[in-house]
Amino acid sequence: IFLCRANHLNDLKKENFSLKLRIYFLEEKIQQKFEESGDDVHKRVSRERSASSNLHENDFKNKNVCMKRFCRYLL
Repeated sequence: IFLCRANHLNDLKKENFSLKLRIYFLEEKIQQKFEESGDDVHKRVSRERSASSNLHENDFKNKNVCMKRFCRYLL
């Protein structure tokens, strides 16, 4: 009986270690995917900011042109 329990305990320890390894590597994969998706989000936000900045710049230029035309009209 003692030998049987010792073998069973040994098997459980091996299984426990194997499961811990699987959990570790799965957590690593999840972390990598999260970091990759985070990088994608940062890139997208950066592109959107750039596009928004370009729109504001164009809007400013258009208003500036209109203001110059209006000033010439007044003179």
